[in-house]
Amino acid sequence: MAQAATLRRITLLDRSADGTLSVKSSTAAATPKKKSTKGLGLIEKIVRTGAEVGTAAGESYLARHNKSNATERDGWIKDAPVNVIRAGLKGMKKVKISRFI
Repeated sequence: MAQAATLRRITLLDRSADGTLSVKSSTAAATPKKKSTKGLGLIEKIVRTGAEVGTAAGESYLARHNKSNATERDGWIKDAPVNVIRAGLKGMKKVKISRFI
């Protein structure tokens, strides 16, 4: 079966009451083609998710570190284990196993 071509432009001719013809043209924005190898799709998803996890965990840890340091003298070192664990858990919320199945 032949694949249907996508529409790029639609031109409408409209005749008004006095008989003049007007042209209305609308163009669809072309979506860029995905430039990657088909077999690397799953690997790309895993790498992107890992980067998102790292970013979320890092931002969470940095906020906790600054808060601990502001509330108590050398608070960042006292709260470090708890802050690392909580930041890691927040990062792991970004991982959805169902994305990879």
